[in-house]
Amino acid sequence: MMYVHKTPAFVKALFPAVVWSMKGVINKIYLTFDDGPDPAITPEILSILKEKEVKATFFLVGGNVGKQPEIVKDILESGHTVGNHTFSHMMGWKSNASAYLRDTDLCQQKLEEHGVTRKLFRPPYGKLTPGQWNGLNRKAYEVVMWDVLSGDFDQKLSAEHCLKATTQATAGGSVVVFHDNAKFKEKVLRVVPEYIDYFLDREYSFETL
Repeated sequence: MMYVHKTPAFVKALFPAVVWSMKGVINKIYLTFDDGPDPAITPEILSILKEKEVKATFFLVGGNVGKQPEIVKDILESGHTVGNHTFSHMMGWKSNASAYLRDTDLCQQKLEEHGVTRKLFRPPYGKLTPGQWNGLNRKAYEVVMWDVLSGDFDQKLSAEHCLKATTQATAGGSVVVFHDNAKFKEKVLRVVPEYIDYFLDREYSFETL
């Protein structure tokens, strides 16, 4: 599996209109979770965030939003931010622009049913075609990628390695990706509390996008 924990500077420079990190921020981190809401893990993540008194941003799959409205409500009432992760977790490089945009808009409609008006968007797998990118811009979506990829999805990566690599890659202003997906539950629920504690002990705060 080919990926890097820290997004290289040259990649960010190639796509300056995308949000990779929050520039000029020294002591704040932007924790994000993709793929939920998932009843097997999202409520437990919400409990961790409540216990630690930190906020995060959840990029939600529209199909899951329709199935788990109470969890969406809990996310929003807890003061977290939600964004669009397409309706069906669509892979951009395997989809034409019109189908991709329809799928994205369908997810946005589901979010609007919960009073979400902001069009915050993260593409599944971080992959978009030029046509999809242009369409998202026309529709006024704010596209967010990441500065740090935790690697929690990597079955070959231990929790210890995941924690170490993610903490080492994180700096002030980093947008950091974890997944509230049941497939990665054991690792995520072990790493996330220790990751948060590591930075709280160093006087960082966690903010929503």
